Amino acid sequence: MGLGAGLLGYFTVPEPKIPRPRRTFIGTMVAVGNFLVERFRYAPARIYYRLGPLQIVRIMQGKTKIGPDLTLYFYGALLAATGFSVFFVPLPLYLRAVLGVPNGLVFALYILHNGMNAFSYGWAQRLIPRIGHRPVLGLALFVRSVVFPLFGVLAVLPGLHLVLVPVFFLITGVTWAFFQLAGTAIVTRLAPAGSKGEAMGIYNALLGLSTVLGALIGGYLSDTLGYNAAFIAAGALILIALPIVLLESKPVAEEITLPTSQEPQGS
Repeated sequence: MGLGAGLLGYFTVPEPKIPRPRRTFIGTMVAVGNFLVERFRYAPARIYYRLGPLQIVRIMQGKTKIGPDLTLYFYGALLAATGFSVFFVPLPLYLRAVLGVPNGLVFALYILHNGMNAFSYGWAQRLIPRIGHRPVLGLALFVRSVVFPLFGVLAVLPGLHLVLVPVFFLITGVTWAFFQLAGTAIVTRLAPAGSKGEAMGIYNALLGLSTVLGALIGGYLSDTLGYNAAFIAAGALILIALPIVLLESKPVAEEITLPTSQEPQGS
């Protein structure tokens, strides 16, 4: 029926005749060039002002309208997310070179991780009203601080890694959903009125910065001291961040706000 309706419409509905001025190739190139020049000249100005290096420094010093509570949380989130990256950057090489996991199975493990992450948002959404944003966040960070170093133990447990690695990936998927949902809710609750969008932009920028910092640290540690050093350092960074993100001078309203950003690759 759909095909018949489509064919009937194609042969019976007249195509509107809209005059389109013809452009020469040179004219088109000039128009595109003008657009790109103006875009690159003015578009990044607000981004540079809001999220530039000096502005980030002022934010981390608490010299903005964001306030000390949110600034403190930004510090903790930056440390925790850096720990995530320190762990996940060398992880594929560790799975392949040390544990002997085939490339196809490594890819499947990351699919399992991301799938569990998406599935677990519902669990986090139901758990937060019961125990609160920060307890859920603290639980997720504590579990990750324990699981990350345990990956290194699998090298001395031949045979068991085939069972434990998928289990660990499932756990990291669940904890990322808890961290992202609770963390986003805390940022939106602590942000001043009229600055919630700006606060979320800063939060996501800091998470992006943590990816770079964690990649440098994780790559260096795994290359010089071994994979276990990187995994232990990741757990240590998360443990350091744990009391920071749990501190608050005023309670956060227990309202659930779904995150607007997708999980970064390998978080």
